[in-house]
Amino acid sequence: GGFGSGRILSPSGKALEIFDPDVQEFPELQDVRIYEGEVKAGDVIYVPSGALHGILNTEATFAATSNSLWPPLTSHYAEVCTKSHFARRCKRMLKDTYLGACEVDGLNPFDDSTIEEFTKCALHSKANIELGQARSYVDKKGFRDIFLWELFRFTSYEDFCLAVCSKYLELDYTKSKQGPEQEAVCKRQCKVLGSRNGKPST
Repeated sequence: GGFGSGRILSPSGKALEIFDPDVQEFPELQDVRIYEGEVKAGDVIYVPSGALHGILNTEATFAATSNSLWPPLTSHYAEVCTKSHFARRCKRMLKDTYLGACEVDGLNPFDDSTIEEFTKCALHSKANIELGQARSYVDKKGFRDIFLWELFRFTSYEDFCLAVCSKYLELDYTKSKQGPEQEAVCKRQCKVLGSRNGKPST
């Protein structure tokens, strides 16, 4: 068993299909407790740190995460990646997340000091500094959780929503007759959601 091209492999080299698992190839899955549910608009699901999880989108959607750039998780991100022996291409992700500013080749799963050094570099990297969160976290002054739309420097959720919709329409509906209809839906929903999400707190 192991990892190949970012996928979990059985001893015979077969890749795990999480939504249609082969228990002959992965017999340990018979002992795994699985929680399954459907998340709808407005729902939030908590996934404990390090928990294996899978997501199946049943319709066109988009997702965004900023976990690796949230300062309190920087050390955890580096540690999990390193101690998994850089599974699922996370070594490259560590390098790319911090714009190549921090040395990843020196990370050693058996030497915690290498993870500490990487974390210090990551927190002071251009990627984190430009987001304006790392400095306040390191100095323990004025750090607060922020919304994803604030992270990307939008002045309101509605503006962020419209920008995301625009990209989504560009990718999926450029040549479709449904384009104008989808654009109208986007604008309506962004306006409604924007009214619920307010302005950044100071």
